Amino acid sequence: MKLILLDRGDRPHLTAWVKKRFKKYEIIHPDFEPELGKDIAKRLRIGCQEAGDDFVYIIENDDYYPLDYIEKLEAVRAMTRADWIGDTKPYYYHIRSRTWQHYPKMGVSGLWNMGFHTRIMKEIKWLNDGHISMDSWISKKAIRSPNIIAIEYTDHGGLGIKGHGIGMTGSIAHKKPFTNADPTLKWLIARTDQSFMRLHF
Repeated sequence: MKLILLDRGDRPHLTAWVKKRFKKYEIIHPDFEPELGKDIAKRLRIGCQEAGDDFVYIIENDDYYPLDYIEKLEAVRAMTRADWIGDTKPYYYHIRSRTWQHYPKMGVSGLWNMGFHTRIMKEIKWLNDGHISMDSWISKKAIRSPNIIAIEYTDHGGLGIKGHGIGMTGSIAHKKPFTNADPTLKWLIARTDQSFMRLHF
């Protein structure tokens, strides 16, 4: 099992935090000058090639992961023998507006909270680099394929973090404030830890 760290090379302080968080694991970190419209898909492709025939978890430098994030996912994977695991009902937090959102019916998993065996990409197939919905593409194909054991898992404690700059690319969701207010940061503090809070506030 390996981790693939995705970032666009524009926020090294966030990358340093997530590397420290997962330092006991083998981390593959495709690192090159940002390429507009191609970054994440290209880095993911390179990361999978480097990982070889193995199970990989995707982590992104700008999202929040609790210390036991991988252990929780690995326990579920071992029990179910999953080829793919992802959170299709994620929580997101918008830093600048101090708002949060739960998407109980999203139905797809972001790359940031997804893991899969690299061999399933032979069936799923790659989209062209730069496609903004690589996460949706992989999720939908994995969940719908009769040949892939896909597990939808929500109890990992991670948060998708938005609103602190979207790097080279990103969808409108990165900029859109959510509807649940958290002006005193009480909601966020209860779900993260001090190292994360010091990084952002």
